[in-house]
Amino acid sequence: MLNTVIDFEVFDDFCKSQPKPIPEGSDEDNLCWNSFWRYLKSGSNITLTNYINQENIFLTQLTTGRQGSKCIVDERFKSPNKNTFPKKVNTRTVFFLHEPDLETQNAYKNNNGLFIAFKNDYKDAWKQLSLFMKESVLPVRDGENICFKSWEQLKDYLTPLSDLIIADNYLFDENIWDANLFEFLKYFNEVAPVKFNLMILTFIGRKYPIEIGTIYSRVNAKLKENDIHCNLCIILTTQTLKEHDRGIFTNYIRIKSGDSFNYFDSNGNFITKGTDIDFHTMVEADKCNAADAVLSNIKKIIKKLAGKIDKEKYIKGNTTNNLLNIN
Repeated sequence: MLNTVIDFEVFDDFCKSQPKPIPEGSDEDNLCWNSFWRYLKSGSNITLTNYINQENIFLTQLTTGRQGSKCIVDERFKSPNKNTFPKKVNTRTVFFLHEPDLETQNAYKNNNGLFIAFKNDYKDAWKQLSLFMKESVLPVRDGENICFKSWEQLKDYLTPLSDLIIADNYLFDENIWDANLFEFLKYFNEVAPVKFNLMILTFIGRKYPIEIGTIYSRVNAKLKENDIHCNLCIILTTQTLKEHDRGIFTNYIRIKSGDSFNYFDSNGNFITKGTDIDFHTMVEADKCNAADAVLSNIKKIIKKLAGKIDKEKYIKGNTTNNLLNIN
């Protein structure tokens, strides 16, 4: 479940903006308003800051009957030094702040790999965070009704990030990794305001095992070539310790695939045997819990590999990744 810090000014503005019911109010406005209210009520742990003691009929509803999520009414939001949140801040925290100064707003957004919105843009930001009215499942098979045509479409789904984990047992095909791995990493890099942690979990292979030092050097070189700024960690799993789910995880989204993320050949033609690509936003508590279950298993795999005598065959780079809380 995500954590949310929301300024009372933003919360009060949201409450006052409740649209009129249909048919007077539009269907889209009502759906959007209700989706944000459901998130505040049951999709996140809430810290309400800078509370002003005034009448607000929604405040009682927000703080009671939360069924597993917390709501704390805090007195004052403590602005971080130089608008940069400390590393101890939970990676899955979203901020809706009251900061009128545009220069300071930009400083917040540029200095942190976290989702941060303000009173003047929180409604549009919420639509992006929640994937509001976006198709969450896109077909990827070749044919007349292709919906997912290129990695550029990730732009419609991605949000700021500080950490990225890719689990795919067959990702390191050097013949096509320019068209896939490094192509889609470009788009994650675009939404990462600061240098991010990148962990790639893949199968070491059977007949011709991957040599971790060689592949680490080659991947690092390609990252630099593509101007992708990250801290790289590669985990090679054994046959018995493979993670079977194929997924990409960031602070606020999970991307699932029925097949390896090697979707295209070097000419841009589909080569995947999968049927679709799924986008799961973490604002939905059940989807966040499902993602955490996979991440928990990945954490166990890494610990088992780290305990092997020949662990240097399987792990290269710093395993620090805030999505796993491994230090």
